[in-house]
Amino acid sequence: MNTPSRALGGVCAAMIVALMIACSNPNPQNTFWQQNPQNTAPAVKKEALAGGEFNKFFPKDGDAGWSRTFDQEKHGTAVASVSKGGTKAASISVFDTVSDPSVAEQYKDSTTKLDGYPYLKEGNNGSSVLVADRFHVKVQGLGKDGPLSGAAKEDERKELLKKFDLAGLAKLNK
Repeated sequence: MNTPSRALGGVCAAMIVALMIACSNPNPQNTFWQQNPQNTAPAVKKEALAGGEFNKFFPKDGDAGWSRTFDQEKHGTAVASVSKGGTKAASISVFDTVSDPSVAEQYKDSTTKLDGYPYLKEGNNGSSVLVADRFHVKVQGLGKDGPLSGAAKEDERKELLKKFDLAGLAKLNK
């Protein structure tokens, strides 16, 4: 067999193998998600409040030297970042747990309260409260050495949580 025939034979063999692989899975786009359902986020329920409704309850821009910038607003969630002295320190957020009740469930055994709301320390950099058994309010320090990161900064994260209008937020739970 001459060289062009061998090359053509090799190409044909490669195409057959590729075709066999492609045909072996009729829904390749679903495979990852079917095998790894934990990687899928729960759908946002229509009962979840619009993210924009939470904005007025966030700490005020300029309060105690903090600068606030809204980063994301979508159905059921609002997220902002806070900076002090030009350094981005934390992500702050409100999440409506009607879309994922397991988030609210985490507070059922909480014995610590912050302004009367169940409080949790989330990892080494996060602090959160559950308002009206529905709204997850969180301060997440950025970076392992960031201004609000680490166990030693938990009190500062708590103070930032207190700057939210938690009582006003509670009134949204109708």
